[in-house]
Amino acid sequence: MFHHQLGVVYANQGKRVEAVSQQKRAITIQPQLSQAHQQLGMLYGQQNLWDKAFSAYLTALKQNPELVESSYNLAQAYFRQGKMEEAQQQMNRYQKLKSQIDPINKLRGAFQQSHDQLERAAIKSNIGRIYLKHKKFKEAITEYQKAIGLNPKQVEAHNGIGLAYTMTQKYDLAISAQKRALELDQNLAEAHAGLGLIYFLTDQQDMALKCYRQAIDSRPDFVDPYLKIGQILLDQKRYAEASQIYRSATEIAPTDVVAYYNLGLSYDYQNNMADLALDAYKRATELDPEYHQAYYQMGQIYEDKNKFGEAEKAYLTIIRHGSKVPQVYHALAQLYGRDQGQLSQAVSYAQKAIELSPESASYHNTLALIYFRLGDYLQAESVIKKALSLSPESSVNQEGWRRIQQKLDK
Repeated sequence: MFHHQLGVVYANQGKRVEAVSQQKRAITIQPQLSQAHQQLGMLYGQQNLWDKAFSAYLTALKQNPELVESSYNLAQAYFRQGKMEEAQQQMNRYQKLKSQIDPINKLRGAFQQSHDQLERAAIKSNIGRIYLKHKKFKEAITEYQKAIGLNPKQVEAHNGIGLAYTMTQKYDLAISAQKRALELDQNLAEAHAGLGLIYFLTDQQDMALKCYRQAIDSRPDFVDPYLKIGQILLDQKRYAEASQIYRSATEIAPTDVVAYYNLGLSYDYQNNMADLALDAYKRATELDPEYHQAYYQMGQIYEDKNKFGEAEKAYLTIIRHGSKVPQVYHALAQLYGRDQGQLSQAVSYAQKAIELSPESASYHNTLALIYFRLGDYLQAESVIKKALSLSPESSVNQEGWRRIQQKLDK
């Protein structure tokens, strides 16, 4: 730190050679000193030594990803070199990083100013919560541990660290943390849900259902447990119960896209409920016009209803939004493959599906069938061979091969 600070003084005096020398000595002693790498980046940039500047900034960020100044300076360096694409990408990363770090820095400032131990514990817990939100679980655990050290009864910290342990698959520690939170507050819905998540992830569905229902009993407007219960019920093929729980979720959170999409799925799996499923999917797309899963399910329902124009519209909407989903291209290939006049377009969609998912035997089978309908039996033979190599036991592929050989033998 002495060499680093001396280097800063030299830099402020315009003595760049001496400043660079001191930062290098600091790094030799402590290679992980991110501030020294950042200073080197600034010094190299002032001398137009851009490759060295880029390297120094990237090293600084590798050592300390929260170094907002290095992130900004790197973006500026790219701009000055005319590397506009890299500059824009780095500026986007800087803005995202800044939005995460600024609240943490404010809380750290408040922590330094506070002399009340309980208040300091709450601040540390809030820092942990921000890290948890941004999926920085290691950092979240550290801050929650500090909060608990300051106040062992900081219930939010026990719940938060339990979630962080869960996401790092330290399930025994996670269970202990959530149970400690419930000892401090038996009605803490987040802790019941936290236990539910552990059991959900470890495939203990009955235990998960019990915990999620306790969470709802503690806080009826807590939407996440409804969604998790619904998912478990869908997995267990209890579709009528799932639709009931998802309806409740949409009443509590009328703008929750996932709730409406899964409500559609739960209807979709039940007989004579296709129209209710469509209504739910449409609501999901109204809330999020780029929710391609909902459009795909709508297309499937329209096909079942022989409303091929509506199905085509739903599938093409996904492609217009820029989503590259192989199932969508495959669905369009099958749709256009029905019409002799659209077989060329069907080939194009089938080829795109295969490009996106080359190991799918069914996609190759569809392309072979389209070539067969076009009368291009050699191409059909080549593609069906690939389908058979991917799925040799498939009776569909075997039948396709047989029909193609009959045409070639004539």
